[in-house]
Amino acid sequence: MSDYKHRSKYQIHFILASILLLSFTGLIFVSIFQTRQLVPEYVLAISAGLLLCGSAYFISSATVHKVKSDLSRKTRRKESKKDTTSDE
Repeated sequence: MSDYKHRSKYQIHFILASILLLSFTGLIFVSIFQTRQLVPEYVLAISAGLLLCGSAYFISSATVHKVKSDLSRKTRRKESKKDTTSDE
């Protein structure tokens, strides 16, 4: 994968993780402060667990793609620097 693909995957996964984490937080606040029982508690717990696991997955995936992007950019920069010094 090229550096651009890793960077774009990093951005997409990071945005998805942020959305899932905010949804998790909102669901927790709704479940804490709801006055009427709209849905059973176990449904809220399962939904919150899935949102939290999904956000953890996308955060870790985004971190991996960010590291790959940085390493490929560093390697490419080092090779171009080596080529520049060998031409002189």
